[in-house]
Amino acid sequence: MVFRCQKDDEVLEDMNQKLSLTEQELYEHYIEYLGGADNIVKVDNCATRLRLDVVDSSMINEVALKKIGAKGVMKLNRTTAQVIVGTKVEFVADGIKALLK
Repeated sequence: MVFRCQKDDEVLEDMNQKLSLTEQELYEHYIEYLGGADNIVKVDNCATRLRLDVVDSSMINEVALKKIGAKGVMKLNRTTAQVIVGTKVEFVADGIKALLK
């Protein structure tokens, strides 16, 4: 017998959503959840994190970012934030930069 709770169902739903996104859609979602293209001033990355300069860090949707795979969000101040993405961060950063051009 397997017992499941609602939390398990939410995790499975999130995993299915992550798997069904194309790379293009993923990058578009990152931009949207970071407050939109107008909110993003600069995108960089280090080993596992997106390093962002933004107009207003309060516009960043932490819950939505986590639903598409981000491990965490740190709002360092009103104009600086970091998103913990993991080892694919370079691809995410490059994809966001390409769409912002």
